[in-house]
Amino acid sequence: FIDTESGIRFKEEPRPRKSVVNFEDESETKITNNNSTGEDTVMFESIKKSATPAITKAISSAPSKPKVVTPTDSEPVITLPRSIKYDLLIQGSHLVSIDDKDLVPGYIFLALAQMKPCIISPDDRVGSYKTRPLNFLGMCCKHCEGRSGPGFGKFFPNSLRSLAQTTTTQTIVKHIALKCKKCPSDIKETVAALLREADNSDKPAYAPRGASESDGRPKYGSRKEFFQRVWDRLHGS
Repeated sequence: FIDTESGIRFKEEPRPRKSVVNFEDESETKITNNNSTGEDTVMFESIKKSATPAITKAISSAPSKPKVVTPTDSEPVITLPRSIKYDLLIQGSHLVSIDDKDLVPGYIFLALAQMKPCIISPDDRVGSYKTRPLNFLGMCCKHCEGRSGPGFGKFFPNSLRSLAQTTTTQTIVKHIALKCKKCPSDIKETVAALLREADNSDKPAYAPRGASESDGRPKYGSRKEFFQRVWDRLHGS
């Protein structure tokens, strides 16, 4: 109450002015900045406490940082050793030589090294192999010998082109990496890891014509040469 010329009057005390938070300039920066420090987090929490209900609601509904997927969130990742000892992993191979290693991607080379020559049997003459004559020469997994049943671990291509086609290669790689229960774990895991590495690469499996020697990938046209060598060894040429 104050004394005025007109008598005693009531005077309202001035209210403190509320500070205005610039939500777009401050809080949005803190949300989207992936490199924010602990100090930034404290500042952001302070803003939330002093903000009006409308702003607090907007902050709470703002998009959160994207979740970073770690190996523990997904399937286990098999890492490759720094140096793969191919000469040990292909020991006793009837169809590939260590000299063939640079002609195709590592997972194809290593998977084909797990095959050996075999003769078709009456039980094998099913599906695409039903027209093959008895004693037709083919190849099978040297670990399980294709005993899981017709079409599993046995392959009877009737030409070089049939052997080299992608579907045949994929079936052989899949058998070694996933299906064969008798394949040694070091071979199985190495094939799977090499295949995953190739799938995750941004580069084509084979280097283009004119690529430098240091490119590291098989040269253009070398796939055909690789399967020609395998075919010749299979048929004793």
